[in-house]
Amino acid sequence: MIDAWVPLVGEWLHASARGKAALEPRFWTVPPEMHVSQLILHSGFTVIWTSASTPGVAAGGTRVGRPTSLEQGIGRVMAGFYVVNVLKKVAIGAGPLDDLADMFVPCHVYTAMVAYAMLGTSRRARETVANLLVYCAWMPLMAMAFPDLDDLMRIRSAVARFVCIALFWAHHIALALVPAAVSYGAKLGRFRVPPLELGSFAQYLAFANAYIGVALCAFALVVGRNVNYSLWPPPLPARVEGMLGGTYYRVTVGLVLSFGIGPLMRTAYYPAARAAVELLLHAKAAWRLKAP
Repeated sequence: MIDAWVPLVGEWLHASARGKAALEPRFWTVPPEMHVSQLILHSGFTVIWTSASTPGVAAGGTRVGRPTSLEQGIGRVMAGFYVVNVLKKVAIGAGPLDDLADMFVPCHVYTAMVAYAMLGTSRRARETVANLLVYCAWMPLMAMAFPDLDDLMRIRSAVARFVCIALFWAHHIALALVPAAVSYGAKLGRFRVPPLELGSFAQYLAFANAYIGVALCAFALVVGRNVNYSLWPPPLPARVEGMLGGTYYRVTVGLVLSFGIGPLMRTAYYPAARAAVELLLHAKAAWRLKAP
């Protein structure tokens, strides 16, 4: 039944996006039928991994007390970054649809997640989202490793261009420090990052499939923009693009993020952030002992 349904939906998708595809020769790098098949596949994986996630992680429940002044500060800064980026996109964007599309990329979603975790008091904010913040720490790191500053470099005013580029780096450096903030909060009992086990990992996989595999790709198709390279890959040498699998590049990248980089964030980057926090706390305690 699905085999017969996929080509029909693919044809409809091809017809509905004809105008957008005519403006971009790479629009159908991933053929319409493959888009439909992958959307179905990722939807199925979302259900499977959600059912495998730890009940305590997925559920709501116990609340912590009111956010501390540090948590409020971090949450408000992140909310401020989000608002400022919206205004910046409006100022330099091509239209409302383009501005909305750009605010759906991983780093902006991560920013919203940080604000929610820091300002929220529910178990969902303090445990579920905290878990995702650790696994998804690759979002700002990847953005800094491969910065896409093309839009910013086209700003005519040198001052405005400098300010926007500085904002980009300040924003992403702040996001890269979030695991340390979560670690510090966990030490104080303000956050709970679930143990490294199948349940908490399954939650990350469910989120990755739902957000990147389904929502982000469907959104890119609807608005006709290559949001987060969901429709075609960035300019790459032919050999590299071939290594990524050509039309299957999203599958390759998805597998690497899901089973490689995400777990690496949890097993290496987060422990490193936690160790850095411990060192800073010990140094602070030692300095206080030596102070007259």
